[in-house]
Amino acid sequence: MLDMEQAKDLEAKLGTLTGYDFEIVEREERLAGNGLADAAQAKSFQTRLAARALNVPMQELQELPIVKYNTIATRVYNFLFSSLVAELLSQKLEAAPSTSKQEDGETSNSG
Repeated sequence: MLDMEQAKDLEAKLGTLTGYDFEIVEREERLAGNGLADAAQAKSFQTRLAARALNVPMQELQELPIVKYNTIATRVYNFLFSSLVAELLSQKLEAAPSTSKQEDGETSNSG
């Protein structure tokens, strides 16, 4: 069974994967019955990708206690989507109208 020590550098190992690896895992997910429009949203996809990155059979991850299994799946999810979320938030902040009077050149003198 996978030791969590083996998974400590999961993100670094995920970073070595390519689009080819992603597509292989997605194809495996589709064959396993994952019908989500974005297969990467499924825990099974995330776990399958982690198994590929860690070079272990997926079954080893499936046999982990549920909290450890979920931790690994969540780490993969964060790896895949955190930069997208940050980019979307940044774009939203840049596009938001300014509501600060200080930014509009006005100052308040209370006194």
